[in-house]
Amino acid sequence: MKTNKVLLIGPFPEPITGMSLANKVLLKSLIKKKYKVDHINTSLYSFEESVGKFSLKKILFFLKFNIYLYKIFKAETIYITPGSTFFGIAKYFLFFTISSFFNKRIIVHIHTNNLQSEYQKISGLKKVIVKHILQKATFGIVLAPSLKNNLTPFLPDDKIFVVNNFVENSIISEKKIVENKKIDCLKIVFLSNLMTQKGIYILLKALKNIENHNKLDFEIKLAGYIDKNIEKDVLSKIKEIKSATYLGVVRGDAKRALLQWSNVFIFPSYLTEGLPLSILEAFATGNYVISTQHPSLVDFFNEKSIHFIEKKSVKDIEIALLEVPKRYDKKIILENYKTVIKKFTEENFSTSIIEIMNK
Repeated sequence: MKTNKVLLIGPFPEPITGMSLANKVLLKSLIKKKYKVDHINTSLYSFEESVGKFSLKKILFFLKFNIYLYKIFKAETIYITPGSTFFGIAKYFLFFTISSFFNKRIIVHIHTNNLQSEYQKISGLKKVIVKHILQKATFGIVLAPSLKNNLTPFLPDDKIFVVNNFVENSIISEKKIVENKKIDCLKIVFLSNLMTQKGIYILLKALKNIENHNKLDFEIKLAGYIDKNIEKDVLSKIKEIKSATYLGVVRGDAKRALLQWSNVFIFPSYLTEGLPLSILEAFATGNYVISTQHPSLVDFFNEKSIHFIEKKSVKDIEIALLEVPKRYDKKIILENYKTVIKKFTEENFSTSIIEIMNK
């Protein structure tokens, strides 16, 4: 069924997250393709580690955005990117309920891999509410084949689609830049929100150990948001490492320049990740990637493409960094680059979602 009027509901920058960036790119594409599109931005204006957790501030904020419910009546398709916790789903209750009552086409797009596990943790009325909400979706979208089980408790398999994540066009390096990268000195980048569960403390401890024992010639630059509650502690630990620099939040040309400067990208997250956008960006700029293992990564890449490390392991990070010079393979770096620029593009992402909207 061809749709022309679309309402996007979910987080948009700022702050920048994988989900908010994806919503921004989809909105831009819909406008470019002449759709009548509107959006409701559900982003909190400050970055917090406690994503999805209850707080009075969040309750008051999300009650306020319900004043935009009237936008549902102007749309044919409602596209929603909820969280995965009870609160992350329940805050969209009225949007799902009213959209369903007026027979709107509802697309729910899950960007994480912990909806199923969060659903299993809850019981009683909470479980009933989450199921009641998500069963109203017409179609569901996940980021990788192995993530479909996050929606199978709520939707039949033939209503769940896979849409790969993407790298912004402005981030992708020219092939010659990738080919000319060298590994004589490790130029490491950590490009993610500096959260406890993203492994920031584990990483900094490993780097401090390496530096103390003069085991490796390296430089590391870290970029991303820091929760105010841990900012002082994280920054003090970064300062203890002579070869470390914190850049704050980078975007656009500054992000591209950072990823072109680096030759090693490290992602020690022990969150239940979807398909990490930052890893795709690292491949698109010719970086050797060290990461904890996540199901979505295994869907598309293998242990030759990514040096997988154990979660929460300081020792594993140390070993992985020390092994980079002997494991580095330019052919694999180029294969990863080619895979990303072929499969994980803005155009593929937006076009695939629009095709689902029009089913």
